[in-house]
Amino acid sequence: MRGWRLAVFIAVFLVVLLIACLVAFPQWFNLDRVQRYFRYLGKSDDGYSISFEANSTNAYAAFGSNLAVGTEGGLYLYDLNGQQQAMVQGSLPNPTVCTSKELALCYGTGNSYLATVSKSGKTVLSRTVSGTLLDADLSDDGWICYAAAESGYKSVVTVLDDGQNETYKWYSSTRYISNCAVCQGGGYLAVVGLGEENGAFRSTLTVLKTDSEEPVGEADLGNQMIYDLQFLGKDRICAIGQDQILFLNCQGEVSAEYPLDNVYLSAYGFSRDGYVVLAINAAKAGNKFSLVTLDADGSQIAELYLGREVRCLSVCDGYTGVLTDESLTVYSKNLEAYAQTSELGTTNQILMRYDGTVFRIGSGQADLYIP
Repeated sequence: MRGWRLAVFIAVFLVVLLIACLVAFPQWFNLDRVQRYFRYLGKSDDGYSISFEANSTNAYAAFGSNLAVGTEGGLYLYDLNGQQQAMVQGSLPNPTVCTSKELALCYGTGNSYLATVSKSGKTVLSRTVSGTLLDADLSDDGWICYAAAESGYKSVVTVLDDGQNETYKWYSSTRYISNCAVCQGGGYLAVVGLGEENGAFRSTLTVLKTDSEEPVGEADLGNQMIYDLQFLGKDRICAIGQDQILFLNCQGEVSAEYPLDNVYLSAYGFSRDGYVVLAINAAKAGNKFSLVTLDADGSQIAELYLGREVRCLSVCDGYTGVLTDESLTVYSKNLEAYAQTSELGTTNQILMRYDGTVFRIGSGQADLYIP
């Protein structure tokens, strides 16, 4: 009996010790690190290599364990061993690729074609839309929205559910839609329209419930271009502008602003955890770069001065990858350095992956950095 009690005590002590270590030293006791050890057992950084046709217009996205490549000729999907899992042919002169948990979407602005594939390589959607695409978005649970310039209207926005069924259309006769975003579950659609006032253009955010034609929220975003629009959760919206980063609710009320008056926004990324990472330079020239993380309410989580030019930034599931001329560094949400390598080769772009590994892309090839 005494031996049994001792065994229970030791087991409880080890569990408590493990939890304490996870809290106190997350960079060393990260569960992803343990999973990576077994997942990539015996594999080094050059153990995985994917080759594809190089082109300056190519777009890339990490998609589960795969690499999605958007090209002028269509969408391609490769596994870690470089085997082609899917190919959807279509005309995409300026491709953009975005992903959800189960789908990869490829489209081209100024074109009329979009396509999606699943992780298994199945072609889920291959569509030529009416009009010319202006923007498209994919929610994390597979809802799609796209804005197009169509005859008779300045813009028409269409929403497809996670089964690719058309569920909603919104027609704009007064503004061209530059950005659109749909939330998880498809309950809300957010669009940014460009209009004119006193000879100057203005950007306006409109939020709609997808069971009603009337807007539920609207906000004047000012005389600035909006580069991107994203739902952070079901009821928070982030607008990346040339002059400021805006955080709003679905009623169009601004909860926070991050000004860009005296700095230059070099790059940004959204995490599925609901936060934003910014790479900011104190001037358009020079290397006074810093990283900033902001939560869904616009509050600053962390800031880190780099002093080196950020060539590429990629965010995924709590990890941020930053490529400079000297190194590739992986940071945590709090901008603590998690892993680093100076072995870059021809790398000119990186893609952060869900488990803390990173695709290094350059010269028609992608390899996997394993921390």
